[in-house]
Amino acid sequence: MEMISCACTVGRGSMNCPRCNSTEIVKNGKLSSGNQSYRCKSCDKQFVLNPLKSPIKSETIELVDRLLLERLSLAGIVRVTGVSESWLQTYVNNKYKATKQQVDYAVFNTLGGLSKKNFRSSLTKSGHLLGTRK
Repeated sequence: MEMISCACTVGRGSMNCPRCNSTEIVKNGKLSSGNQSYRCKSCDKQFVLNPLKSPIKSETIELVDRLLLERLSLAGIVRVTGVSESWLQTYVNNKYKATKQQVDYAVFNTLGGLSKKNFRSSLTKSGHLLGTRK
């Protein structure tokens, strides 16, 4: 069975590529939602004319950052900002990975914590962070 690909050219000048602004646009099948998909011949960008989902604005991302600092629940942030739960969880996970994961002993000590030596020995005894817990 032979596969036939048909790239019908859309009327010239009727639409532009969102990435490179070229008018060399061809039809590129349909999405599962039934919307027509297009492809730019110049930069290979695939797009639809009126997408149901749009990129999240930088103002919304800044608001999410402020709400995370306020320790608002993820469900609350979703309700306030209108972002999806899956996007927010992925965003938080990426933020966590990018954060430096190190204990600042000076700050810990000023808050009434243990000295650096005692802190390490208590970790060794409990084995929580060293992976030696039995």
